[in-house]
Amino acid sequence: MSQSSAEHDLFGWLDDEYLEVLVVKLNALPSGDEFRRRAAEAIETTVGVAGADRTYDEIQKAHGGLIGVVEGDGGRLPWWLREFKWTVASEQLSELELSDSTLDEFEQYPRESTYIQSIELSGAEALSKALDAFVALEGSLNSALQMDPAELEAKHGIEASQYELPDQLFMLPESGVATTDSFEQWFGRVLNLCPPAEPTMTALLRANVGTERRSVGHAITDENLQRLEELKILESTEEDARVFNEAYYEHLTTLLEIEGPFDLVINIEHDKDELTDLQYLYYQSWAVDTERRLAEEQRWLQAARDNTNLSEAERFRFANYAFRMPLRLDSDQVVFTHQSRYGNSNATGRSSKLSPNTVIH
Repeated sequence: MSQSSAEHDLFGWLDDEYLEVLVVKLNALPSGDEFRRRAAEAIETTVGVAGADRTYDEIQKAHGGLIGVVEGDGGRLPWWLREFKWTVASEQLSELELSDSTLDEFEQYPRESTYIQSIELSGAEALSKALDAFVALEGSLNSALQMDPAELEAKHGIEASQYELPDQLFMLPESGVATTDSFEQWFGRVLNLCPPAEPTMTALLRANVGTERRSVGHAITDENLQRLEELKILESTEEDARVFNEAYYEHLTTLLEIEGPFDLVINIEHDKDELTDLQYLYYQSWAVDTERRLAEEQRWLQAARDNTNLSEAERFRFANYAFRMPLRLDSDQVVFTHQSRYGNSNATGRSSKLSPNTVIH
């Protein structure tokens, strides 16, 4: 069986060489817990309260109004007070956790005898979850293909250390707190490991088409079917086994939920409020970077919009198109990767007619 262009592009990115390079990079990333711990330690060190009893008055004289300040007329706390939980204490008064609702109470605390008791990361949840997803994906790939990241780093000449969390995360400009250039660059590399920027990650996500083994067997080459088995995306020889690994799928879609932490923003302009920036790019890259939509492909897009139940014969035909589209089978229905956000409501009416020349704004 010959490969279609779309099939070749997808499975080409699942070759051992690309997977090996990916595993080396993923292995160097911190876990979500390590990131949270390092971020809390970094803010304490930056503010100068790590291992020291420093009064609010001393902090204010050294760095200005870091605590108890608000942004704009709306009285919103700045990001370093929103994303971190600051607990202050005074000899005369009880512990107080700073928040929008406690600022007035904080004003009653004497500056010369009030200390920062602890600072804990309470935000950046999307990044923490994404880092845990990277760790899990690296473990799954290692388990499936028996890779040794240390050997692969030397083999491919990869500087894996650039994916490690940098030493300095924050700095103190003239007023407030800001992330460092090194942290911003690191976060940029993290984004480039997510779908759709990272083509092997994108291929892993798109390979989870949910079709039955009996259907997909005629739609792709034997070699590509074997690759699905090796990666444990297809885990059974039963004819009704689905080409779908729930763990892969959950972790890969988690990456599409990532948001800029602290003062960093993913600057992607679009009007699809129901989608995150990376979810939007995931669909846009498919719509723009593919051959012109065939009438048969439009049929499956329409089926996803209409929540149509497919017959066995229709599921068989769908397998010929599944690997070229951001669709999968969920039981007997064709669904988008993000059906509730992209496949339903008014968004579906627009998205189901996308062409390669369409750019979503």
